[in-house]
Amino acid sequence: MSANGGDSASSVSKAESDAIRDAINAHPRVQSLVDLRVVRIDTEELLVGAAIAFPAQDRLAEIAETIDELKAAIREVAPTASGIYLEPDVYRRPDETNPPTDVYFIRGVD
Repeated sequence: MSANGGDSASSVSKAESDAIRDAINAHPRVQSLVDLRVVRIDTEELLVGAAIAFPAQDRLAEIAETIDELKAAIREVAPTASGIYLEPDVYRRPDETNPPTDVYFIRGVD
């Protein structure tokens, strides 16, 4: 098995993985790509999973819109990506050991 979870005969190329990484990082609302996993699930399909940090002040609706835009951008560079799972996270500076808990508050629309 290769590091990306597939067998070596059907592994994801560095160019494919880099293109997906670049598409995510190019979005202006993305602060940081925390983790990216790209797995070939058969000869014609990719599975993409990513954890993406957004600014703490972004509203849920903005993040949802951004995720839709990111999925479209990923499909442009990797049309065989049949499953795209993007997990939002809150950006924390590397030197911030105790982030404020108010960044985890999500207000309902009702």
